[in-house]
Amino acid sequence: MRTSAAYDKVCSVVCLILYVHLISSPKFASASASASTETNALLKWKASFQNQTQPHILTSWTYLPIATNSSRDQKANAGPCFWTGISCNAAGSISRINLTNSGIQGTLHEFSFSSFPNLEYIDLSINKLFGVIPPQISSLSKLMYLDLSNNQLSGRIPQEIGFLISLHTLQLKKNQLNGSIPQEIGQLKSLLVLSLIENRLTGPLPLSIGNLSKLEVLYIRDNQVSGSIPHVIGNLKNLVVLRVARNNLTGHLPPNLCQGGRLTNFTANSNRLIGPIPKSLKNCRTLYRVRLDRNQLTGNISEDFGEYPNLDYINLSDNRFYGELSPKWGRSLKLTNLEIAGNNVTGTIPPEIGNLTQLQLLNLSSNHLVGNMPGTLYWFMKEAKKLDWSKRVTIIKGVAHGLSYMHNDVSPPIVHRDMSSKNILLDADYEAHISDFGTAKLLEHDSSNWTAVAGTVGYIAPELAYTMKVTEKCDVYSFGVLALEVIKGKYPSNLVRLPLSPATREAKMWEDMWDDRLEPPTGKVLDEVVTILTLAIACLHENPQFRPTMYEVSRL
Repeated sequence: MRTSAAYDKVCSVVCLILYVHLISSPKFASASASASTETNALLKWKASFQNQTQPHILTSWTYLPIATNSSRDQKANAGPCFWTGISCNAAGSISRINLTNSGIQGTLHEFSFSSFPNLEYIDLSINKLFGVIPPQISSLSKLMYLDLSNNQLSGRIPQEIGFLISLHTLQLKKNQLNGSIPQEIGQLKSLLVLSLIENRLTGPLPLSIGNLSKLEVLYIRDNQVSGSIPHVIGNLKNLVVLRVARNNLTGHLPPNLCQGGRLTNFTANSNRLIGPIPKSLKNCRTLYRVRLDRNQLTGNISEDFGEYPNLDYINLSDNRFYGELSPKWGRSLKLTNLEIAGNNVTGTIPPEIGNLTQLQLLNLSSNHLVGNMPGTLYWFMKEAKKLDWSKRVTIIKGVAHGLSYMHNDVSPPIVHRDMSSKNILLDADYEAHISDFGTAKLLEHDSSNWTAVAGTVGYIAPELAYTMKVTEKCDVYSFGVLALEVIKGKYPSNLVRLPLSPATREAKMWEDMWDDRLEPPTGKVLDEVVTILTLAIACLHENPQFRPTMYEVSRL
């Protein structure tokens, strides 16, 4: 017993000596001081929040000078490494702050950047931060990730941001930042992602942007940036995404776009760009999405564009392209969106366009094309045997899904306004593709959407005649006419042109419901046809409020 007691006393003395040695060491003192500085800096910043007294705002951010036995108090006294949104390195120093969508309402003025020498990651996106970005942010020498997007920050991007040389991601999108993009941004040579979209930035793009040799993603759309797209953009051989749409850009496209052969997404629409398409873009086979619409670009529509095996979306509308459509446009088999409206394209539409089986939107309107649209539903219905009942059901479903996509999955929604059998293309597998968007209208939810009557007589919703207001329900009515036409094999004049009550219209429909050139449908197909006819009658209701939506119809 005595031996055991003596042993315990020796261990206690040794442990005490080691503890005194530890806390008196310079490293321990330094780490402790650093932790205290970081703790005080966070608490001071939180105290500056306009809503810091609200119960849901960072409740774990507290430090009690007198410890208690409660688990909450012990966690608070453990330091900021255990607070919401805070992570620390092995030495106990704060390395990450992630407070995205935390309801913070305040500024960065009281954020002591110099108190966080080891900070590598900051995400303060989706809050209500306002005021300027302080120049003191330059003291975060180890910072690699900075996201201040979706706030209300204003003022200029500080030139001191160029000192953050370790930064690989800079997200400042969707704020109210103004002034020009600082030249110093070219010092961020580790940068992979730069997003400045939806601000109020002005002036030219800095030439120093060409120094960002590692840059993969460059977002500058929806600002007021002016001047030309600098030729040095061609130096960015790792660039995958370049989006500069809806600015005030002028001049020619850079000659060396896609020089690195990695560019997949290029949007420069709604600017004032002029001149030809550079050869580097013609040969850029990696392209997936291209928008150059609403500029003044020129060139031959077929000779100046190449073949793009991965292309999903291309819009070249409202430029000055000319020439005839080449069959090669039908070889981009992954295309879901092809728009070349509002140019000077001539000749006929090549039948290879029918090979685009994934196409959801085709707009070739306002050109100088001649002849018939090959493969239209109207053309196929002249020979009934080419369209058996299964194909007709598939066609109607395809049109329903296409309209539902336009009404619900596009922002702002698109109303076609001219749905008829002459504007439905059928591919080699008889899949339906909506075409001719010359009368289409974008619906702005905060406007009245008044319009002149447009469309094909016999398919136009009756309310347009007396309200002149276009809604998605106008397309629903036209779809109802089209669906009846496909099932009956002819225009359903007895159901559309006469003012009938829904009950009378339904009764007349069952009197003459089939295309008599075919044997009546049977089995499962019969059930589907009956469902289509019932929905079609619902789509023709005089009151648009009682018509189904295209989303509801598409679920048939």
